[in-house]
Amino acid sequence: MKYFRELFAARAEISKFPEIDTKVGAVVSLGMFIDHGIAALTIAFREKEIFVFSILQWLVVALAYFLWVQMLDWIPEDVWRSTENSDSGSIADIILLIWSFACVGLAAYPIGILSGCIGAAFLLKRLKRKCTIATCLRLVMPQSVPLWLFHWFDGWITAMQILERLPRKNPPTPLEHMRREALYYAWKVASAGMLPSILTGNGLARSGVNSVKFAWAHLRDVQKLRLGYSICCWVIGIGTYVLAVLWLNSGILAPYGTDIYGKVYWVYLWVALPMLAGVLVVIIFLRPVFLLGIGNLYLRYLAEKGEAVTLPKTEKGYMNGLAAFGVLMIFIAVAYVYRNELGIVDMLSVPYDAPERYPVPWASSN
Repeated sequence: MKYFRELFAARAEISKFPEIDTKVGAVVSLGMFIDHGIAALTIAFREKEIFVFSILQWLVVALAYFLWVQMLDWIPEDVWRSTENSDSGSIADIILLIWSFACVGLAAYPIGILSGCIGAAFLLKRLKRKCTIATCLRLVMPQSVPLWLFHWFDGWITAMQILERLPRKNPPTPLEHMRREALYYAWKVASAGMLPSILTGNGLARSGVNSVKFAWAHLRDVQKLRLGYSICCWVIGIGTYVLAVLWLNSGILAPYGTDIYGKVYWVYLWVALPMLAGVLVVIIFLRPVFLLGIGNLYLRYLAEKGEAVTLPKTEKGYMNGLAAFGVLMIFIAVAYVYRNELGIVDMLSVPYDAPERYPVPWASSN
């Protein structure tokens, strides 16, 4: 319960962040990001551990996506067909939401540790300390729970925002879309200092406060770095989307003249090829640049305050994280293996035009 209280306390602090200045230039932001990119890649080529951590992150994302897509195979074809002309809700929405949240949480634990290791490698380099995989893990593992919860929360926000940007049947109004994008961007800017703060031994609540103060003190620089990173990610994302559309329209997954309802699982499975290619570029080349840039800004912020950089000395405190992660793994494994006995498949088999079997709050009444 302590960690959940800290997580919501950190969220409350970040929610107080003031309105973001929208006058930061895209060209200037890209220039700053490229400058940090040269330095980051130089360090990465010297410290091979960074590439190891990045590749492992990509593998975690790939495995988490493969796990998530398995539930789509449990949904019968007639249920997919019922979504075409129905605005009703279904119990399947709730089941998919829970499954998605659990899969994000499962991926967030190793991703949080590996992101922390990348940040630790940069930090150790700046402090002229020896950097090895073991050294990074010893520094990061005691902070595994705060890193896990932060990346779980941040990963869920990111996943939901990506879904918001995809074409859908009932898109939000332009004003609502702009509001959601602004809130997402504000969250990313305000939480930029969370990782370096956690790495220096702070909990979630303290890191939330530190992150807001850091972002406010270096708002222009954090915005420029974040915008440069976002622009590069947008370019990769648009390219990935185009490749996915071309891949789907090639007729390989669903030959012309056939509907897609009986092939939803296979479409989502194989569309991962272009998607994971884009994610690979982001994780290997772009994200380390952003982490290095934020790390440098955070060290400058500490120096301006006259605070020395302190690294956690304890190597304890990671067993709680491992135990909680193990419980989540068991929960997912039980749901996967005993999906029929638990009635999960039955609930996923309820058509969207017949929600009365399992009423949901958003189901429209006829």
